[in-house]
Amino acid sequence: METARAQVVGHTVRVALCVDGPDEIEAIGRALDVCQRLLAGTPELHRHLISDCRLL
Repeated sequence: METARAQVVGHTVRVALCVDGPDEIEAIGRALDVCQRLLAGTPELHRHLISDCRLL
């Protein structure tokens, strides 16, 4: 991962990841994995869900 940014507004967390991967599917999979580990490892976020994933 080259860069990561997070924005928290109320009960919404937006995470922007710039992920290098051999293809788009690999990059999306890695980004979702990072998000899942973030949510599982942060007590304040453990009830949050991944609701959207966009490739930019």
